[in-house]
Amino acid sequence: MNLYNSTAPHPGFEVLRRWGQSKEYGCAVFTSNIDGHFQRAGFPEDLVEECHGSLQYLQCCGTNRYDCSSIRSIWPTEGVCIDVDEATLSAKEPLPRCPGCGGLARPNVLMFNDRTWVETRTCDQSERFDVFVDGLQKSDKPFVVVEIGAGLAVPTVRYQSEIMVRRTKGILIRINPREPEVPNSDTNISLPMGGLDALRAIDELLKKP
Repeated sequence: MNLYNSTAPHPGFEVLRRWGQSKEYGCAVFTSNIDGHFQRAGFPEDLVEECHGSLQYLQCCGTNRYDCSSIRSIWPTEGVCIDVDEATLSAKEPLPRCPGCGGLARPNVLMFNDRTWVETRTCDQSERFDVFVDGLQKSDKPFVVVEIGAGLAVPTVRYQSEIMVRRTKGILIRINPREPEVPNSDTNISLPMGGLDALRAIDELLKKP
């Protein structure tokens, strides 16, 4: 968590934010990233959906779930700094604690086979994201999905991108150096490149008269 918090968003985030700001209806973000970099780069909080949660929030581990008044609550990690022993990669005390029961707290991040993840924040984000897309559909404006680095191992973002372009009759630009294949290559665009290189190349093309 400390490493994520100390790492700055790379320049590609600023390129994307600038593109969104230049459009009449703006842009929204659907991401499986858990680092909060879109918000840190200046994207509006209310137009970001983090489908796997965020390291910027904590929740109860659920050890004392039947005695916990905060079992369905989440709270920001502000002021939380976890000291890690570099030799053993073990976290040292004091560890974050749940305000409801005093048990251990955990990041509000969806793990595999995770039955205790508190999804309320992500559900709220999802509802706002759908409202944004509905508005675009009603406006009948051209719709472009720029997908960056979404692979097949956990294909949540790829599925969402493909659903979006079918739903809006939009265009998918898939940027991925290893798995860039797109459905319907007549209308969608495959770029087998790294994310930052692709964004900079597109940005240069957009600047041309």
